[in-house]
Amino acid sequence: MKDVFTRYDLTPHQPSGAQFEMIELPAFFANNGQHPFEPHIHSFYQIIWFKKGTGMHYVDFKEYPVTDNTVFFLTLTMRHPALFLS
Repeated sequence: MKDVFTRYDLTPHQPSGAQFEMIELPAFFANNGQHPFEPHIHSFYQIIWFKKGTGMHYVDFKEYPVTDNTVFFLTLTMRHPALFLS
């Protein structure tokens, strides 16, 4: 069965190769638009560090509060949408 979630790769031409990138989210959204807001997966592990702010992050359809210095470790199979912060 085909996965119904969009998958994002750091290097789409070589998704199974080693991938590493550090991105600040404001710069990412400035360069890529305000998406993806729909649940999606990655072909890489992801560490998300919220240095400052409050809001909610959804992982595998479960809601997690975000406050200053919140860290999320996401695996390849975890579905999550973009972040909802204030």
